[in-house]
Amino acid sequence: MLFSSGTGPSSHPRCPAPGGGPLPALQAQLRESDDPRADAILAALDGRKWDLLAATQAVQDDDTATPTSELNRLRALASQTSPAPLDATDAATALREAVTAHATATATDAGRADRLAAVLRAAVAHVTHDGTQPCPLCGSGTTLDDTWAAQATQEADAAAQAKAVRDADTALGAASTAARRLLPAVPEALHTATFVGLDAQPAIDAWEALLDAPDDPAALADHLEQAVPTLHQAVTALRKEAAATLDQRQSDWRPIAAAVTRWIDDAHAAQAADARAKVAKQAEKWLADTANAIEAERFEPIRDAVQGYWGRLRLQSNVALNDLSLKRSGNRRSLELDVAVDDSDASALGVMSQGELHALALSVFLPRATLDESPFRFLVLDDPVQAMDPAKVEGLAAVLADVAQTRQVIVLTHDTRLPDAVRDLQIPARIVEVHRRARSKVQLTEVTDPVARHLDDARAIARTEDLPPAVRAKLVAQMGRGALEAVSMEVVRRRRLGRGDRHEHVEAALAGSKVHDLVTLALFDDPRRGKDLFPTLNRWARDLADAFADCKRGTHVGERTIDDPTFVRHVGELVERIRREAA
Repeated sequence: MLFSSGTGPSSHPRCPAPGGGPLPALQAQLRESDDPRADAILAALDGRKWDLLAATQAVQDDDTATPTSELNRLRALASQTSPAPLDATDAATALREAVTAHATATATDAGRADRLAAVLRAAVAHVTHDGTQPCPLCGSGTTLDDTWAAQATQEADAAAQAKAVRDADTALGAASTAARRLLPAVPEALHTATFVGLDAQPAIDAWEALLDAPDDPAALADHLEQAVPTLHQAVTALRKEAAATLDQRQSDWRPIAAAVTRWIDDAHAAQAADARAKVAKQAEKWLADTANAIEAERFEPIRDAVQGYWGRLRLQSNVALNDLSLKRSGNRRSLELDVAVDDSDASALGVMSQGELHALALSVFLPRATLDESPFRFLVLDDPVQAMDPAKVEGLAAVLADVAQTRQVIVLTHDTRLPDAVRDLQIPARIVEVHRRARSKVQLTEVTDPVARHLDDARAIARTEDLPPAVRAKLVAQMGRGALEAVSMEVVRRRRLGRGDRHEHVEAALAGSKVHDLVTLALFDDPRRGKDLFPTLNRWARDLADAFADCKRGTHVGERTIDDPTFVRHVGELVERIRREAA
């Protein structure tokens, strides 16, 4: 299993950057304020999603959408106007002048003519509407008919030439209209003053007194000059009080507004950073997914190779490797192995022997170490056969032979089973013994197969003249017997393992067998055919049969009929014949 550790992303803070301070502290400051804008900001910043636009509008006094708010009412009162005393004086003066001009015009002949024209026009209208009839005013018997109406119309037109009277009348009407423009209705704002703690009643009373104006133009002029200054004074006092109240509220609000503004700026920055973080997170996820896909694609041949190696190394093991996969959780990665024992799912570490675990570790290691991307063209394995049974040792030898096609493979071991397996499988290999002599001097000796070693030792002893003949003959016979035993075991293992026999069965057949039984097993694959061995050897050659017999009774030196070098040569020929017959 492979493990790594890591930490996840930090949680997003509930408050923005330090410039604006933490949100809870700002909310506490807003709750202490009695300004209505504080409530609006609190509502905008409540919950997980902030309404920064509404908060900004509230802090900037942008509350035009709520005209009934206290701030807007104070603003309306602070900007409230009323008729100006100077305007009232001008209007009263104009009105009095118009009244005087009108009285002067109506007191002259032009006035009387104008009044006569008015009477004649009324009479003509009467005749036009009711028809011919006696004059209803003079009682003279004059008949008012169409002829009379035409004559009266001419007289009225002549009388209407008195333009001075009409102009005076027009001027008086205009002056009256202008004067009454100074009588507007009581503003609604005055009636809302109580909602913001102000007393507008004096202004309302003065305004209602102004509206109680007489119809007579002269009296209206006097009323304006008296009522307008009183009203102006009351409204001015109310306006100043509202402005002072509004200014005090603004002064109290200013530091809170500054704190809110800083916080909103930081909140905008935090939201922008959060948006960038989301994009970065999406990019990070894409990179992770792509990396996982690439990793899975690159791992596919490794997984197949691992299962292939395990299939060859497990041999008679009942542990099957169903699958293996890379798992990632955050920054942690692991290799998960799906194993089964006798077709039942199980934990690898719980059911596998030490030798199986070593074989599994090699199955996982070799595919990674032999990737084409690896810059190393060699492998060094230190005692990989620890705790392995003979079957797995042979499987390892076969696997390393394949690896050696593209890599130089160096194996360090104290166990002779791997070199034996290499020789049994006839794998090309160079086997070197390392000896440390006195003073840590290292000696390297290239090792041949056991058969050749026994024969080489026999030849060397046979050529050693300073040995007593009896001792030399005994040692040469022992080396010859060792060569025959080694070649017989080599042949039996290769034959039986090659046809699929279990290792333990093969080793059991070889264990404790004497040279006669081993050669019989090598030649006939049947230990019960021992009686057929010598007839077979005699058919090959009498010298070979004699050499075999001398190996069996090698301690009885006196029975040797040939010299030692010739004996060694015959044993060598017998070894080669056994190999050829078993091939």
